[in-house]
Amino acid sequence: MFLNRRSFRVAVAAVTLLAISLAACSPASNARADRDAHQSQSVLLAAKSQGLTAAESVSAQTELRNRLQTLANEAVRSGLVGVSLAVHHPREGMILVTAGNSDVERGTSVTSADVARIASSSKVFIGTLVLQLVDEGRITVDDPIARYVSSEHAEHIANARVATIAQLLTHSSGIADYYNGGYFGYDVPDKMDFTIDEALRYAWDVRAEFQPGQRYGYSNTNTLLLGAMIERVTGRGVAQVLRERILAPLGLRNIYTEVFEPVPVRIVRGYSFEGRRIVDVAADKIAGGGLPDGGLVSSPEAMVQFVRGLLADKRLLSARSLEAMTTVHVRDRAEDIAIGYHLFVESTRQGMRYTHDGALSGYLSFMAHYPASDTTFAAWTNSRGDDQEQAWESFIDDVSRSILR
Repeated sequence: MFLNRRSFRVAVAAVTLLAISLAACSPASNARADRDAHQSQSVLLAAKSQGLTAAESVSAQTELRNRLQTLANEAVRSGLVGVSLAVHHPREGMILVTAGNSDVERGTSVTSADVARIASSSKVFIGTLVLQLVDEGRITVDDPIARYVSSEHAEHIANARVATIAQLLTHSSGIADYYNGGYFGYDVPDKMDFTIDEALRYAWDVRAEFQPGQRYGYSNTNTLLLGAMIERVTGRGVAQVLRERILAPLGLRNIYTEVFEPVPVRIVRGYSFEGRRIVDVAADKIAGGGLPDGGLVSSPEAMVQFVRGLLADKRLLSARSLEAMTTVHVRDRAEDIAIGYHLFVESTRQGMRYTHDGALSGYLSFMAHYPASDTTFAAWTNSRGDDQEQAWESFIDDVSRSILR
């Protein structure tokens, strides 16, 4: 379905306002009832931990949820198709907020159980798996990645013979991105299910960006190589390892590796704004879906629960590996970037935070944890374009200020 941008925005805004005003009558009312019950349980637990009465905590949560709902509604009016947000606050517990549409043509509203492609936010999960293998003594971050990938990849991928696991984790390997200027998959346009091995071949014989360790340079190939290493060391696919080591132990629901395991829920449709053309990404699908550099589909709630399991509850890594992950190893002062092991470290007006974001045709995602206030949030939108990215950045900034004021 193709609409001009103005008509599309008007249609989205109209459907969203109708969904807000008639929430009790919408098809998603059962999902909202489940969400409200979950949030009630969460707020009681938060009240107990903070020494507040249940009534005080419920009142505070209601106030915060209303502020966040207003922000989500405004983001949709600013051009985002749909928004889903999860916040874990030390006093108010877990708050889930949605706005807009998961499918514009059908007029279905986003629910908190919906999953979207979270793109490069998936990389934090892969970095965690790598450090778990370090904890077990099966690898070290100083090992060259060539030790764990095929000799063909080591020979044909520039810098792969000498780049270390640490340099891949910090995007300082200099290895070129396998997307290769957008060429990835263009020679086989009908193919969607690429293996790690097949995708890595798009980085063959491409000149390195710089010498390993020289500077920062983001490359998705780094995470693909880490995925190949995980499979070589464990003898199992990345999707299986991820479920066994992280998703199942944390009891996460509504999070899956696309292509490589069944996804029992519908992925929300993505909408890519390309000038006056709007591409329904669900119709195009995603070439390379499920690969380690950006293959997860998730609800924001599952993203928050993962981040808290990793950084707040410290259930996934040893103290030593967690410190290594959150320590800045590489800086790019020109771009104002500081990175630990597959995790960015940012200084903001609201305090220091650990973050990662994701961007893919039709989708944007973000997750952050503020250790000083023990506050975590994650969000996605099923829309991407120049105007949508501006609206998204404003929404993320507004949420950060609202939950930490």
